[in-house]
Amino acid sequence: MSNHSSLVETSRRGILGLMATGLATGTLWPSIGQAQSAAIDLSFPEIPAGKASRVTSADGTKINVNDYGNPAGKPILLVHGFSQSRLSWLKQFTDPMLLARFRIVTLDLRGHGESDKPAGTYAPKNMAEDVQAVVTAMGLVKPAVVGWSLGGVVILDWLALAGPSAASKVMFVDAGYGRSSDANAVNTFGPGILSNLPLMMNDDAAINARGTLNFIKACTHRPLPASELAFALAFNMLATPASRRSTLTGRPKTPEDYDRNLLPAIKAAGVPVIAMTGAHDVIVLPFTAGLIAKASGGSLVSYSESGHMPFWEQATQFNTDLAAFVAA
Repeated sequence: MSNHSSLVETSRRGILGLMATGLATGTLWPSIGQAQSAAIDLSFPEIPAGKASRVTSADGTKINVNDYGNPAGKPILLVHGFSQSRLSWLKQFTDPMLLARFRIVTLDLRGHGESDKPAGTYAPKNMAEDVQAVVTAMGLVKPAVVGWSLGGVVILDWLALAGPSAASKVMFVDAGYGRSSDANAVNTFGPGILSNLPLMMNDDAAINARGTLNFIKACTHRPLPASELAFALAFNMLATPASRRSTLTGRPKTPEDYDRNLLPAIKAAGVPVIAMTGAHDVIVLPFTAGLIAKASGGSLVSYSESGHMPFWEQATQFNTDLAAFVAA
């Protein structure tokens, strides 16, 4: 027997012996479990459902909606970003202070979370009609709207349809503003999205998962705890490669020019705006918030210890700022 074969056989016998001893004493599997538990604790939070419902959009797409908090409070509509879900807002719809004072409504964008994922492209008109269907079905009168990342563009889609005064207040959180024909408009996207997007739209599950994980890691300034990272990966994977492609290819090839027309219209309508950014954002680069604030006449707010998710990374401060903004 060669030295290599002898080593393999010795290892095999050793492993089989260990298994036999472990099974006989009842210690093998508990030991493995204890080792895993010691290495990582993947305990997920309890997620309140609130009042869950399904709203039908103009084209028949079912949009998942959850309603929390004080029914008599001022309404806040939270719109999540690309690949995410309503669960992104966990630290808002479980905050006792916000729940006591406001009515908080979340939705899953089409192609995301628990909403339908129809085939074909998702145009701005589809997104606008989805939001309008939710606003109408839930009886939201001039809600304060908060749009994170892609959610900020979806809010602009909706305001282009419903009119700039349809919202009482608008908070853009690390948001983009769509395409522009302005020669001075620059690419607002950073390496955290550009390097991972092709992987996230790949139909190979392993490639997709790796790209999604890297994208989530890039969303925060400091690494998330293992349980939070796993939780975010779980709800991000509810968006399929096909629905991600539908979301992005549905944006128009001709310019939207929201920076040149709709944001100034919001300013002219006197709608209060906050453009918020995490100072370390590598998904939507921080200067973008300044452009939105300038075009809309809004206030610019920067969170010094956050990346793309200030509402998660600095949740206490974010919730305080949100409450003050909506209540004012």
